[in-house]
Amino acid sequence: MFRFWEVCVLMCYGALLLALVFPVFFGAPEFPGVGSDDLWAALLDGYEWPGTWMIWAALLVCQAVLLFVPVNGSGRQERVRPRRGLGLVIVVTALFAAILLYATYLSVSFTFLGDETFEVWEDFFGEDWTVFTALLLGLFFLWGFWAWVFYQLTQNREADEARASVLKWLFRGSMAELLVAVPCHIWVRNKEECCAPYGTALGLAAGLAVMFASFGPGVIILFRDKIRQKRGGAKDARND
Repeated sequence: MFRFWEVCVLMCYGALLLALVFPVFFGAPEFPGVGSDDLWAALLDGYEWPGTWMIWAALLVCQAVLLFVPVNGSGRQERVRPRRGLGLVIVVTALFAAILLYATYLSVSFTFLGDETFEVWEDFFGEDWTVFTALLLGLFFLWGFWAWVFYQLTQNREADEARASVLKWLFRGSMAELLVAVPCHIWVRNKEECCAPYGTALGLAAGLAVMFASFGPGVIILFRDKIRQKRGGAKDARND
């Protein structure tokens, strides 16, 4: 029964990415201030970029991991070890957490520095390819850092409880990131900046993508636990 709803959640997530998250990034820097034709053209240009579909597929894979990967292993013990499948869930949630923190940094940076953010990066790192490499390495560092944090937080918990916990923290983190990204984007949109709105729009899109990715599996886990509790209570009643 739950497999059907998990597939539905995955399909809804893919549709939300295409209908809401990606248009926020492609259209938010252009709106308001342009006509509907220009806004539609910006959206079409975004969907014609092959990278859009690569990112869409990668996010769907991450969502599938959170939905379908079982957390197998030992049961309750004096020291409960995370189950094997939980490691993959931690890797995905750590990636999302790193993206949230990076998106927050971009939103704040473009808010205070505007388009001069690129000049600051070039002055600090050097050539463009060095800037890209440094930013990519920073993302990998944050990814590893959050993976270590989530591992430390979950190693003494039962696997199902640990997965629900990291999803809860991920959802809270996405809400906190949006509380930063939304006012930053409004502020930047009221300034005459060229590329800065795209940086804050990326913060909006990242926050929405992670929020939806953590919300769906969290709801599935909640209903699954409720049904298991009812079944367990009914079994105990029959035994009595």
